[in-house]
Amino acid sequence: MDTLTQAVSGAVVGIALGENNKLASISLAKRALIVALAAAAPDLDNLLALSGNPFLYLDHHRGITHSIVLLPVWAVLLGLLFAWLLKLKAAKKEVILLAGIGIAAHIAGDLITAYGTMVFTPISSIRFSFPITFIIDLVFSGILLAGLAVAAWKHSARVALFSLLMLGSYLGLQSVLHYHARAIGQAYAEASDLSATEMHVYPQPLSPFRWKIVVVTDKHYHRAYVDFLASETPEPAGADASFFETLNASYQPTDQANWRAVLKYPEAVRIATKARKAWQQPGFASYREFAELPVVLRVREEDSFLCVWFTDMRFALPGRKPPFSYAQCEDEFREWHLKN
Repeated sequence: MDTLTQAVSGAVVGIALGENNKLASISLAKRALIVALAAAAPDLDNLLALSGNPFLYLDHHRGITHSIVLLPVWAVLLGLLFAWLLKLKAAKKEVILLAGIGIAAHIAGDLITAYGTMVFTPISSIRFSFPITFIIDLVFSGILLAGLAVAAWKHSARVALFSLLMLGSYLGLQSVLHYHARAIGQAYAEASDLSATEMHVYPQPLSPFRWKIVVVTDKHYHRAYVDFLASETPEPAGADASFFETLNASYQPTDQANWRAVLKYPEAVRIATKARKAWQQPGFASYREFAELPVVLRVREEDSFLCVWFTDMRFALPGRKPPFSYAQCEDEFREWHLKN
């Protein structure tokens, strides 16, 4: 979830706590501020992107700062800092509790997106995800912003609590849509007599009713973009169409889904062999662990120089260059090098 929405969610939660006896010494405004700052704090690990090492970011983003194992440590550190900054030294325990609630809200918000969160760092680097919400969800953010605005205006914990209940209902809807998207993929696999090894569905931007469905077989990803509200197939986007026009033209009615089989590796045996060798390079270890649906994006070959670009299909969007795309390049000395 984007950092701004995380902060807003924290503020709403802070207000929703109401006149809790344990927190009576802290004003509503300061409660909202403390939980909001704590809910935004885990994203400080975004600074890893400035290192120039792309795999440092992939290795550690949503890691130690998003860990439920280390949550008490971060809660104490942030709580003591906030207590000092806001002159609440007499209420340190309460501020630490609020900071912990904010961090927990952030972790919960990230778990429902597709990126994956290492909630058991440093014990385990396994990423967990239940992808029902796109990383920037306007409805999700809108519910929270409206709830925060009215709750702050009315100084009402009930309004904040009501907005959280509305958000819970919205997430319930997304969970139901997630289930139905999987059912569509399963029906396609059965109708096409595919030996599916995995099934993935991912929420898409601009609408909770848009989903990407990926049926995985040994050699292919079978992919479709569907819109549960669409009743007819949209007109194809032109060559000069904007990103949003291309996006809107890509989602089909569920009963008219346009399935595309995408090869994991190129069809040419020699190039496929090179691509597999590139994928297994030691310098790609971090990316192999991160990528859920790795696929060869393109191959460039010039004289004795060859580059194989990979991307992760879960993040690919129509009309946009896929993020998290990296290459291994083989030079004339048969040495492989990372390129990004």
